[in-house]
Amino acid sequence: MRPTTYVNTPGGIFTAEGVWFYTTEEALRAYAGSILERIPLERVLAEAAVWYRSGWALGLVLLPLLLLALPWWVAALTTLGLYVLWELIKPAWYAHTLAGLFYHLEQLWLQFLLYLVVLSVLLMTDQWASALTGLGGFVLFRYGIIDWIARQTLGTLKLSWYHLPEADAILRGCLIRYAIRFGLPLPGLEEMRQRILEFLQRRA
Repeated sequence: MRPTTYVNTPGGIFTAEGVWFYTTEEALRAYAGSILERIPLERVLAEAAVWYRSGWALGLVLLPLLLLALPWWVAALTTLGLYVLWELIKPAWYAHTLAGLFYHLEQLWLQFLLYLVVLSVLLMTDQWASALTGLGGFVLFRYGIIDWIARQTLGTLKLSWYHLPEADAILRGCLIRYAIRFGLPLPGLEEMRQRILEFLQRRA
């Protein structure tokens, strides 16, 4: 996975992909320095950012595959249901291998090839409703419209569940996975969580 670039500010870290973490570089190095000595911060942020964005990549790939096997409305509802389910549970856990898979699923050339093949098959078999559903789904997922709606409708619920902004909860999970892999203690993560919550309360 390609490391990301980022800007560190007093209010948090902003990555090149547009993901905002409310923790700062200084806090991360203070609380997870033992991990960052082994894995560059740019790599950790890239992995967390991919997991944060994984919902739309999942939906974008599921929809055309389901359209080949199901009626268009069943495929659309199933994709939407699985997308919402994934959005709700993804801050609760993290897997490095799966993050690598999502990184590849984000690639535009792969998505374009998948949709080109599927839409061609649907059009050749006169499944116009399914083809239009696929085209509409591509636009909604690829350009972040579904993600924006999900943030507006599910954001408060996820914050109440995980007690952290979603991106920071995912970053925390990523660091915990690395700590387990390297057999390292992370006594500072709880303090980092408290600092993030205090910062958000001051902004409210």
